[in-house]
Amino acid sequence: MVITGELYELTIRHAAQALREGALTAVELTESVLRRIEATEPRLNAYIAVTADLAREQALAADRELAAGRDRGPLHGIPFALKDLIDTAGVPTTAGSDFLRDRVPTRDAFVWTKLREAGAVLTGKLGLHEFAFGATSNNPHFGPVRNPWDPERIPGGSSGGSAAAVAAGSCLGALGTDTGGSIRIPASLCGVVGLMPTLGRVGRSGVIPLSWTLDHVGPLARTVEDCALILNAIAGHDPDDPGSADAPVDDYTRDIGRDIAGVRIGVVREPFWRDCDDEITVACEAALSQLQAPGATVSEVELPLLAAAQQFSFISAEAAVSHADWLRDHADRYSEAVRSSIEAGREVTATTYIQDHLLRDLSELRARQYRVASSAERRGDADALSAL
Repeated sequence: MVITGELYELTIRHAAQALREGALTAVELTESVLRRIEATEPRLNAYIAVTADLAREQALAADRELAAGRDRGPLHGIPFALKDLIDTAGVPTTAGSDFLRDRVPTRDAFVWTKLREAGAVLTGKLGLHEFAFGATSNNPHFGPVRNPWDPERIPGGSSGGSAAAVAAGSCLGALGTDTGGSIRIPASLCGVVGLMPTLGRVGRSGVIPLSWTLDHVGPLARTVEDCALILNAIAGHDPDDPGSADAPVDDYTRDIGRDIAGVRIGVVREPFWRDCDDEITVACEAALSQLQAPGATVSEVELPLLAAAQQFSFISAEAAVSHADWLRDHADRYSEAVRSSIEAGREVTATTYIQDHLLRDLSELRARQYRVASSAERRGDADALSAL
């Protein structure tokens, strides 16, 4: 394999191929990324902490293992960074909070354990909106994360550091979290790929929570294939997460590049497209047309109950429970905006909380019915339809 350009510009798949062909080493790849961090960090502020010494140790260990014939998979030797609410034993995890600056976990989060076992190299912890409760990543305690395409603009949030670092080449892959768009928004604003996996697919133990019924952990990378490779590594049952699904893990790269003729795609326009700028709706329509051209079928799906549910009410209510002790002891060390959003959860009544959860659950059931019906229609399987 011939490498052109800078090593930090490689995708995960191409870097993995080059490592196995001997075209580069994990140490060389990691040093390229660390130099990129030094060049971009004063401007972007994507990192809260850079773990350069640890990264060099892990890269050297990765090279030794590969040379000895121990191959942990496509993430072996790949420089990786984590949103700084994912616990890392011995490395501070702050959640972007002032009063957690010196918090050093003694145990790794489930997802970092999985990545470490897959051979990933930790380059550091990434900036975020304080406690992941916001969409700008303008953090008053650690400074604002900036968009690498235009530092005068936001990268989105709350996983702004994750998206900015991937886009800038200061890591090859990153993890973020998503409760109401916190992976998807910064991925869009920074021009990278972000995936919010199905709830329960990726374990959340060791991740500082915002809303335990809506929090997801997922990958950000430059390509769909790279996100699939990361998901392959982090998916699985987490015995310490009550919401974790105990189900087999698929190979998420298996269908990349396959023919999509006959695939049905459901589009839920309401309420998601209600307040979109024209430029966004035009781009979405163009994307749907590109999917239809090779034979996919696009169908409108209505989920009126979902439109009626007030997502913010149960996010803030659950955040108020999660933060009760911290608010009691450190209320003055929260930013005003985040504190008021969490405190608003105290005003959510039990009736409202239960009603909104019921509306969401019914909406998910309707979406499931659509998926099963679509699958049955493709296979002509009457049993699947009758099972609804």
